[in-house]
Amino acid sequence: MSNKIEIVLPRMGESVDEATITGWLKNEGDRINEDDLIVEIATDKVDSEVPSEFSGILIKKLCNVNDVVKVGDPIAIIETDSIEPSIQMKEIQNKKESLVNVETPKKDDTNPVDFVKMGIK
Repeated sequence: MSNKIEIVLPRMGESVDEATITGWLKNEGDRINEDDLIVEIATDKVDSEVPSEFSGILIKKLCNVNDVVKVGDPIAIIETDSIEPSIQMKEIQNKKESLVNVETPKKDDTNPVDFVKMGIK
């Protein structure tokens, strides 16, 4: 059974929201192993290579060199040969959620206690 998986641009730093594709290290049709470097990117803070999170065949590059891509956007599609697609899809969902789960400070809705009104000195 084969599955098509989107490879997304990972977060490179807390304040990095986008990156420019500077070069592809793999071509469509190439076999890719997990952790193989597939694309070079540049941000305003760092230049880096993006590894694949999965093994399979690179079937489609979704971005061209010099395209500016936002963190979390798909950059390529890999076709995998997976026996456990449900586990793999869960891993993909967890990775996507980790990109977008940013905690926001919670408002303190508690009211201060007025000890004078309560008769406590």
